[in-house]
Amino acid sequence: MIFRRRLEIEVGELKPEMDVLRLTIEELQGSKRLKSLLKTVLLIGNHLNATSFRGNAYGFQLDALLKEVPHLEAAARISVQTLMNSVNSLVAGMNQIREEIRVLRKMRISPTNDKFIEVMEKFTEANEDGIQKIVQVGEGLELDLRKLLLFYGEDPSATKPEDFFGMLVSFSTMLQKSQLENEAMAKRLNKSQQMASTKNRVAGGVSLAAIRDGHLDDAIRGLRSGMRRTRPDRPDRPMSHLYSELSMEALQAMNLNVPRAGALTHSRQSSRQQ
Repeated sequence: MIFRRRLEIEVGELKPEMDVLRLTIEELQGSKRLKSLLKTVLLIGNHLNATSFRGNAYGFQLDALLKEVPHLEAAARISVQTLMNSVNSLVAGMNQIREEIRVLRKMRISPTNDKFIEVMEKFTEANEDGIQKIVQVGEGLELDLRKLLLFYGEDPSATKPEDFFGMLVSFSTMLQKSQLENEAMAKRLNKSQQMASTKNRVAGGVSLAAIRDGHLDDAIRGLRSGMRRTRPDRPDRPMSHLYSELSMEALQAMNLNVPRAGALTHSRQSSRQQ
């Protein structure tokens, strides 16, 4: 009688778990996006290891995959071994009831008002097909899970399906975290480049980029005009040698035929004296 109550509960728990495993297998086997990711990872790995003994690999052990299947996380929480033990327990319980019925019929010691044999015979007949179907589904899942592990290069004798699914979930989490970190890094880099671009501008709005692009004449004219705007000629205010050296060193860094800062300063001071 205890088995009767337990059967309904366990069947109600087993069917959803089996459905999750079945859907996960189908999703992993049919995912084109997932296969494309694997190909990309393999190509990157071969490129990075081109000069080592790991190069030109034909496959790799999975500890990373994109979480693309919606049932993956649920499948990672299901112990296939525990599930199959439950299926076997149901079969054993049903066989035990049949044996008890057989023994009681043979002994013929049941009281006339005892309905055990009648009730349990109806119970076994009503649930026999259902249990047999669960057994078939369980056996099919074991076979398909083995094929799935082999398909992704895993050893079925060494890797549990739930561990395999767990690796995929972990990789998905790491991938999403990396994406967020890359986006944040790109924003910081863009901000740094903007700040560096502002700092690299010399007086008068002339940038080093303009000099590097070959606009030397325009750059020098702008530089001189900027000097006049920002530092008006005043006899009592000497020109900053540091400013001149930094400005001219920027030009000389490009291997251009430009006089050194001291020569420019001397030329301007001579002009003032004249």
